Amino acid sequence: MDNSSSNKPAAPPIDLSKISRVIAETASDAIITIDEQSIMLFTNAATEKIFGYSQAELIGQSLTMLMPEYLRHFHRSGLERYLATGHRHMDWQAVQLTGLRKDGVEVPLEVSFGEFTEDGQRFFAGIARDITERKQAQESLRQNEERLRSLIENATDIITVLNRDGTRRFVSPSVQHSLGYEPQELIGKNPFDLVHPDDVPQLQQLFAAGLTQPDYIISTEFRIKHKDGSWKTHEATAHNMLDDPAISGIVINSRDITARKRMERRLTVQYEAARILAAAASLERAAPQLLQAICKSLGWDLGQLWIADRETNKLRWLASWQIDSLGANDFAAASRGHLFSGGVGLPGRIWADGLSHWIRDLAQDPNFPRSAAASQADLHSAFGFPIKFGDEVSGVMEFFTREHQSSDPSLLDAMTAIGNQIGQFVERQRVEAERSKLYEREQGARLELEATMERMRQVQIVTEIALAHLSLDKLLAELLDRLRDAMDVDTVVI
Repeated sequence: MDNSSSNKPAAPPIDLSKISRVIAETASDAIITIDEQSIMLFTNAATEKIFGYSQAELIGQSLTMLMPEYLRHFHRSGLERYLATGHRHMDWQAVQLTGLRKDGVEVPLEVSFGEFTEDGQRFFAGIARDITERKQAQESLRQNEERLRSLIENATDIITVLNRDGTRRFVSPSVQHSLGYEPQELIGKNPFDLVHPDDVPQLQQLFAAGLTQPDYIISTEFRIKHKDGSWKTHEATAHNMLDDPAISGIVINSRDITARKRMERRLTVQYEAARILAAAASLERAAPQLLQAICKSLGWDLGQLWIADRETNKLRWLASWQIDSLGANDFAAASRGHLFSGGVGLPGRIWADGLSHWIRDLAQDPNFPRSAAASQADLHSAFGFPIKFGDEVSGVMEFFTREHQSSDPSLLDAMTAIGNQIGQFVERQRVEAERSKLYEREQGARLELEATMERMRQVQIVTEIALAHLSLDKLLAELLDRLRDAMDVDTVVI
């Protein structure tokens, strides 16, 4: 057994008072001791650093000199109440109070109190920490949060935070202006419920991929349902911040780009229409391409073109186009066999007044003869515009969708311009056809004139020859007469 430890000399006793004094003097926090009258009996070096007073200036003075005027009464009354009742009216640990420096500047403090008794007298010790930097950091953070909150609440973009399961945890107030919903209507629900069915698979795929990649950022476009039932196109950027303890979610910033996409589509339609017409030999050949270009660019399902028949004074079907997903239906067949008089049906009313028209609900329109066929094809809204040159309407184009679409005056204006563009093409075709006929007539007349001139030239030649022969006979007769007279004979034979 090792007894070496028992041979070591005993350690001298530790003077705790000295240790306490060293700790007090080297501490970065102010340490102050007061008596029952709140007179300061001890202050350490950090007290001077925090408050600006020397130890000599503080010892023997009331602790209230280190407090703003508006707090001194509370300190005195609180101390008196505690000495009388022993009841604390506040927590004594890490209390945030305001101190007063020698230069009159207030300083935020975090103070802890303690009480001890010596020789029958009660004393109180306090440790005060200057938390100016902490307060400044907190204030800076608060201001940043206020600015961020203000930006979020007043931004036109929609800020959404999703939980890991995809449900909404937060939606900014701007959603009310953009989509018509109150934030409370959406929080806790699945965001895919409002996404257009055709766009859901792509978004679900992106969401699943983003969950596995921390700090993942992706941008995309999709259609989302407004509270009024219409579809809006949104552009969104999603950021996976699930691993950020301050967020713990997927942050999505989205904005309505419906107007921009609408303008892009209309410019595309105008460009495509010009390109198709430039290469087309006739409206009949260009019609299917025009209908397809407009339907695809605008996202509509079916388009038809009607042409004015001057002999019957009615509109007759010329061409149609529909998306594949519309499937087989009786609407196109019902249209092909129809003739529209002026003012009857959508084509007829456009033909009659030369204006564009919009029907939000085909089932409710009293002047739509093909409503049964449209209902069978699940077509709900339609618009149409005239093919027009000057005041003359030579045809009508109409388009249909399975969605309920409210009237869009700007779209009608754009389509009216395309109708005028097609009308100019039709007029050019008519003028060129007339010019071709006139040219053919001119060519025929010229050939006839040339033939006539040739016949006249032949007649002139024959005439000249005949006249030449007639003149020679006269000359010979006169010569023979003179010879006969000169020779005094009755007959001269040549």
